[in-house]
Amino acid sequence: MRKGWILILIAVIIALTAAFFMTERAEEDTVTIGVLLSGENRIDKLDGIKDGLEELGYEMDGISFVIFEGEEDAELLEPYAEQLVIEEEPDVIASFGGIETQVLAEVMEEQNHFIPTVFVGMAAPLETGIIEDFREPGGAFTGVSNFHMNLSAKRLELFTEIIGGLERVVLIYSDDIDISRRSLALTEEAADALGIQVEPFHLSGHFDKEALEDVLEEGDGLMTLPSYQVEAFTDEIVSFSLENSVPVMGIYDYEVEAGFLFGYGSSFYGQGFQAARHISLILQGNSPGDIPVELPDQIPFFINEEVSEQLNLELDENLLKLTEPVKNGGGEGE
Repeated sequence: MRKGWILILIAVIIALTAAFFMTERAEEDTVTIGVLLSGENRIDKLDGIKDGLEELGYEMDGISFVIFEGEEDAELLEPYAEQLVIEEEPDVIASFGGIETQVLAEVMEEQNHFIPTVFVGMAAPLETGIIEDFREPGGAFTGVSNFHMNLSAKRLELFTEIIGGLERVVLIYSDDIDISRRSLALTEEAADALGIQVEPFHLSGHFDKEALEDVLEEGDGLMTLPSYQVEAFTDEIVSFSLENSVPVMGIYDYEVEAGFLFGYGSSFYGQGFQAARHISLILQGNSPGDIPVELPDQIPFFINEEVSEQLNLELDENLLKLTEPVKNGGGEGE
């Protein structure tokens, strides 16, 4: 009888020991992905990453996401970046835009603490010095360039071609954002080549409705250039557009859903889905410096058909065939 109890006790000890080691192994096998983002709109990138990793065969149960969401301001974002890099030390970081990536680069350089990082949509990684080359980025960063800075010229061309009678385009940008200034220069170059009149309008920490109304002339259109500061005023720009019956060309599908007439650029979700490949390669042991930076797989041309009807514009039928309708999200003026 005693022998039987001893055998049972041994079996229990073995089972508990096995469970302990299985738990330890499971914790060791869990991958930690740090996420740094500014602005809740960019959370769609996370959905894209998760779906992309699942398609690549990853189990979400084996991945832990440590998410830091800060304000759309470099100084306010810095403490989150420091905590992510110094305290959390994830296996890989996903930075959700240009401002997030630049802040992370500064923090890692200051702390001499480098963690492989995938930027999930960045307008000018080469021009800002984040990477050395698209094919061989070097250093701690790789990812998906959203190409939005270079696409600004094409966005202007599409905007003026699809709307008959568009006489001038007011370019909304942020003078204190490097990428936005670069985009303005490229767009003005393209405007000269295309014979299109443009008028720059600086937008930073405050949406000055009266100042924009003073600049606006009959027959004008508005076009936003890449800037996280401009993105923060999407709702205000939508309201201004509908109040003044002026069309807006933006970048993202969410802007068109909010009430912009057009958008031309890769979606946040699409950027995340594509960046999952880079994250996977890093998790497999590859150095980010050896993983080529990619351009967007797709660049959709979005249209809000309800806004089009409200503005009652004459649009080019051939270019309309290239657009992808986006459901109105219920912005002001609907």
